[in-house]
Amino acid sequence: MEPVRDNPVTIDKLHEIKADTLFIQGDKEWEDLSRISEHFKQVQSIRFIIVEGADHMVTLTHPKTIVNHINLFLHKRVLE
Repeated sequence: MEPVRDNPVTIDKLHEIKADTLFIQGDKEWEDLSRISEHFKQVQSIRFIIVEGADHMVTLTHPKTIVNHINLFLHKRVLE
């Protein structure tokens, strides 16, 4: 049995996101996850960060780098 969807697929609604968005991924990412980042280009106010030497577990392997990028992102939002 196929699931019934009353609403459009979420990926088709990414352009509706109004919040400032930070998208972080590693440069050694799986191909399918890299394609996901392409879809997120639909978000109006998005910033992409690519962490060198990181894979899909970037939050576990590079936590200090992630925290630094998040802090900079949030700090910039406060100043604007």
